[in-house]
Amino acid sequence: MTSPILKTAFLATAALTLAACDTALTDTSMASAGGKTFAQMQAEYPDLSAVEFSVLDTNNDNLISASEEMEIGNDEDELEVSDS
Repeated sequence: MTSPILKTAFLATAALTLAACDTALTDTSMASAGGKTFAQMQAEYPDLSAVEFSVLDTNNDNLISASEEMEIGNDEDELEVSDS
């Protein structure tokens, strides 16, 4: 009979393994899609808001392509979003 401690250790290991696989698959699929997610964009542009991201995402695929990212220009402060 398997002890509860061994079962817990196995389940924890399995969960961590699956979590690592999910991250790897997500990163790979995003790279192959040719765009950056909101989290990836925020890592590059810490002040980027969700509203600004949605304005940049002109084709509404929840990814920012290289051409969409060009809209930021050389300075993130150039990106302005009106409240209307």
